[in-house]
Amino acid sequence: MNLIDEAREWLRRAVSSGGKARIKSLALADSDLEALWSEIKYW
Repeated sequence: MNLIDEAREWLRRAVSSGGKARIKSLALADSDLEALWSEIKYW
């Protein structure tokens, strides 16, 4: 598993635990997750 896949999995877990809008907002503000921003925008 590469780092992008690992980040995607952790984000999926966070969203499934609740607070989807908050997690999305935090993820889009985190420059470490920039590679996933185009996916996250469509959650």
